Amino acid sequence: MRPTVDLDEFEELLPELIPEEYIEYVEDSDPAALRKRRFDPKTLCILNLELREADQDGWTRNRFFLTGDGCGNYYFVSTDPEKSDRVMLWSHDPPGIENQHEDLESFLEQATQENPVAGQLPPQSFCIARTAVWGESILQPIVLEEWRTATSACKGVEYRGFRSGQNPFTGEKLRFDAPGLATAELDGVTVSLHLRHGRVQGNYVASARPLLASLADALGARLTVRER
Repeated sequence: MRPTVDLDEFEELLPELIPEEYIEYVEDSDPAALRKRRFDPKTLCILNLELREADQDGWTRNRFFLTGDGCGNYYFVSTDPEKSDRVMLWSHDPPGIENQHEDLESFLEQATQENPVAGQLPPQSFCIARTAVWGESILQPIVLEEWRTATSACKGVEYRGFRSGQNPFTGEKLRFDAPGLATAELDGVTVSLHLRHGRVQGNYVASARPLLASLADALGARLTVRER
């Protein structure tokens, strides 16, 4: 069954985050038209949950995100009652906040959603998720503790939680935190399995299918593969 998200469920998942202006906009809008334009509660709930999961520095705090700009920057409105109700753009490179000089309703009437819920997998990839639509996985997530338990019980899979590399100029060995990362060695090929947004993803190789199916079964999830 596909998860649904209405305003009440949205507020439960992200308490004190949803601006009153957005609630009024949804209540005054045709639900089908809102879904078509992808500014419905489910789409924005997934976007905000995913951004909060990726936040390690606090940049999502008191911000209700609306869409990206296609370049890794995001439009938002502040949920701080002492701040402006204008739509702002959070830019990561160069870092900064830009005032769009537009209120929320006006923005939503003309904006394009650059972060719709993902439907089709990229070519030669796999996904293990509990939702029928893999892009909705954060609504019924596989959590890290479950993932670590599943990998420890699966022969041939090693939970790592980090990536390693080497500085090409100094030769120094480097290590980068990568929570949720596991690997499997299959016929001399290293397959990476990365838990992110409540789902496990990676590049697909045919020899890995039995192992991936076993992991999906252990997690009470489904395996989706796109070979080309």
